[in-house]
Amino acid sequence: MMIPESIAKDIAQEAIRWDEAQALSMADFLKRFTLHDSNWLGLHADTAWDGDVTAIISFDPIWNKTGTLATSRCPEWPVLLIRFPGVSSVTLANYKDIGGVQRGIGSAETETMSEGTVVTIIGDHYGGEVTITHRDPIKVLCFASTGERLTLDAEQQGGGYSPPAARSAQPTP
Repeated sequence: MMIPESIAKDIAQEAIRWDEAQALSMADFLKRFTLHDSNWLGLHADTAWDGDVTAIISFDPIWNKTGTLATSRCPEWPVLLIRFPGVSSVTLANYKDIGGVQRGIGSAETETMSEGTVVTIIGDHYGGEVTITHRDPIKVLCFASTGERLTLDAEQQGGGYSPPAARSAQPTP
């Protein structure tokens, strides 16, 4: 999967509505959601303005589901944007050509260091690692491949997203 054109354009033109994003610590994000088996789409460093870094991820609907029964053949996985503020470094380790296979994420961990610095390591199934040194809170947004915004269920432990059809189909209390 490639980054949907409308989302890529908004990222490049700084048109993402980050004021509408959920803000939380990376540790809290990883308590509620998982990046396991999601796929890397890209990493955008805003070197022109504030130095924030945005991870662009095809968000696995199997491990992150609410009210849907998604499968690994789900034709349009949602696109997750994670904006890391106050980035002081980004490093890549153990990246090599894996023969045209998209890099699936195997793990993500985060640790808060001294003076509020946070180190987040996202590892893939092939030994590659991205290490981002940043500050909290991160901001997260989730989109359908059409560019329509999806709501992440930040209250659910173990993660999830609700596509608009699934949200409207759920009974109200």
